[in-house]
Amino acid sequence: PASELFAAGAGCQLAIPKVGVARLVRGGTSPTVTVPLRRAAHSLTGAARIVCMTAAERLAHALEEVFVAAQKGTRVLDSSHVDVLLASVDLLGEVSRIAEGSVEVWLAQHGARLEAQIATLLAFESGTRIAPDARPSTSTPAAPAASIPAPLAPAPPVPYPHASRARPPTTVPTPAV
Repeated sequence: PASELFAAGAGCQLAIPKVGVARLVRGGTSPTVTVPLRRAAHSLTGAARIVCMTAAERLAHALEEVFVAAQKGTRVLDSSHVDVLLASVDLLGEVSRIAEGSVEVWLAQHGARLEAQIATLLAFESGTRIAPDARPSTSTPAAPAASIPAPLAPAPPVPYPHASRARPPTTVPTPAV
């Protein structure tokens, strides 16, 4: 299934930010540090879009926006951002391993944590300083066995910077016979 292919590819791409985040916050805003981070997040965004994993797509896109801001120098990331960035990478890894058909169940259990993580990343990207005690928790408390989670309201879409540009149609070359 496509979700297994995405999970395998995501594992490779997630290794880049796991290493690169530490270099980034140690003052490494050179393109040799920021470009691989942005590209990895961008690749994950596109791959998630292809396999219709909206949760992974939105989280990867929020990470990408933070890395773009760091690359452009519009946001300086410091050690206070490390935990959130690494927690976001870990959460993206968790989302990438959701089995096909289990997305709704996972979102019912972890959707609030996902939304809080995305909101925190977008706050970083916009320059909002997040106090350590206001950062999203990386763990979700277990729900009582007898409770059934209420359905989540649809999350607002994360705006894409190039959404106004029309994409060229994709064509597949036909082999000569």
